Amino acid sequence: MINNMYLDLLFLGLVVGCAEVMQVSAEPLDVCRAVQVKSARALTVRGTGEIGRDGLVIGDVTCSVAKSGELKIPALIIIDVHRSDSVQLQAKYKKLQFTEDAPLLQVLARGNLACKLDFRTRRNETGEILGGNGFGSEGLVKCKLSSAQLIQLEEVYRPGPSFERK
Repeated sequence: MINNMYLDLLFLGLVVGCAEVMQVSAEPLDVCRAVQVKSARALTVRGTGEIGRDGLVIGDVTCSVAKSGELKIPALIIIDVHRSDSVQLQAKYKKLQFTEDAPLLQVLARGNLACKLDFRTRRNETGEILGGNGFGSEGLVKCKLSSAQLIQLEEVYRPGPSFERK
């Protein structure tokens, strides 16, 4: 009797767990929610970002992964684009390049998400963040969406000559 109850609970847990995974991949997730998922196949993610040194990166500072004084390191996802929904979208993506005045982009992409489970930052003796053990050239990107299909890419804002980045 007790063994059957444990088996029933185990089965129920598996069914609920599978339903949760299916629910996660059904609708686009914002960056903060995707980072909480940590790992998923065929996950659709939406966010705002730009072309950086490491390629297309989206992020959200409202769920920062580290803080040093006033500086917050936002939750970031590198999108490793392998294909696009259309030829026009692929052409638009290929035109984008890393520059100091790169446009702000709204992105919708589907791929395999992997996040650093033990994400940590490296700091100097004064507490400034120098880098991390994540993805990207400085290790400050917590997640990567690999084998991604670009679904939507819209330019939201293009800084002018008077715009200064901080």
